[in-house]
Amino acid sequence: MDKLQIHISNFRAIEDAQIALNGITVLTGLNATGKSTISRMMYYAGHYAIRYKELIDDRMNSMLEEITLYLLQYLDLLPDEERMYFTFRGYRRFSHKPFEEEDAYLMIDTLQKHYESGAQVKSLDRERLGKVLGKQIKNRQAFFKELKELRSLVEEIYELYRKLLKDRPPIFLRDKLSELFSTSKETLMKSFSVREGTEEIVGPSRKDVGVFTSFDRVFYIDSPMIANFSGDFPLGVLDQNWEELIQFFYDGRTRSLSESEQRVEDLLAGITQGQVILPSKDQDGVMRTRKIFFTESSGESYAIKEVATGIKSFALIQSLLQKGLLTERTLLIIDEPEAHLHPQWTVEYARIITTLHRELGVKFLLATHSPRLVQSLSLFASEEEETAKSLLFYMSEPTKTTPVRYRFRELTEEEGIEPIFSCFNTAYDCMNDYIAEE
Repeated sequence: MDKLQIHISNFRAIEDAQIALNGITVLTGLNATGKSTISRMMYYAGHYAIRYKELIDDRMNSMLEEITLYLLQYLDLLPDEERMYFTFRGYRRFSHKPFEEEDAYLMIDTLQKHYESGAQVKSLDRERLGKVLGKQIKNRQAFFKELKELRSLVEEIYELYRKLLKDRPPIFLRDKLSELFSTSKETLMKSFSVREGTEEIVGPSRKDVGVFTSFDRVFYIDSPMIANFSGDFPLGVLDQNWEELIQFFYDGRTRSLSESEQRVEDLLAGITQGQVILPSKDQDGVMRTRKIFFTESSGESYAIKEVATGIKSFALIQSLLQKGLLTERTLLIIDEPEAHLHPQWTVEYARIITTLHRELGVKFLLATHSPRLVQSLSLFASEEEETAKSLLFYMSEPTKTTPVRYRFRELTEEEGIEPIFSCFNTAYDCMNDYIAEE
């Protein structure tokens, strides 16, 4: 497998971070040193490289917006059969769903037939079409000519759409990242890259957005409170990583677990003394259940939002496992998983992470402040040589610049995890200082 590596320099609190992600990668250090920035940047770069079409769809929808609004105004003019066809396809007056190419052609042709059959072309009709095309349409004859022009415009937009999908220019990814991180495209172009081996997949020297070969799924969990949201929560309100997970949890797809997956499932059930029950469909595709439940080993069942937050932390992992989304092709990014866990369950969480990597090949990027999680990961990984080799620790260290920035340094095998404990122990030094002052 090619070595996957993210590199960020001179961005926010980060002076330099060159992080390898080929097994279990752990980021540690003080707050506000860039750990979450690294996690989020890797998630969004991975997500949009895999789903580059989403970026181009946004661009195309914007280009088609006025045309769509124009065509939707005339749905009620259509004969019953044609109107029912478009309604069945999801086009409604206030839905603003962009017209697919062939549907747009059909709608324009249907409109043209409507007026050719003798319907009056009113001044309002000419004004509406003229607004879309940026022209003044003076008479009925010009109106028919501009309907053909509208058809040509749709064709041009879709030709551009297909070209962008093929060429995968990086400008749309840079636009999205600059929006998400509230910074300029120029800053991002200089500051950020992701490589597989020697090949730059995303970065300043790449003329397109490459395709990752080491993973084809990436998830980012920054809070177990994701589990509190229902499947009918409106899109475009929550962060992308929350919406993505919620959609997966509620899609109703079910599958049988492999032997390896079942072993992990049994381990999770043993820790939480229960199991997640996801929404599912029957053989006819009809939803049998629409809520997520947690069923205890005693048989008691609760809606997932009602259970302890610590259980939610394990339930999210269990849900992804049941969906078959945790494989050797998955990169799972988790920010401070210990935040809602009892010390004992922090140890168990580390056991789940190392087990998922060893049994299913899942790759992890973790950000943590927990010495217990760090130590547990180190101990569990040491039980198996290959897992131990794939466990990497990076620690942020301040530079001598003003204002202070941070470098992320990979800890060597000789150092072990002792530098991390030295960093965490500053909390005790702080307490001692306060006590001494009193």
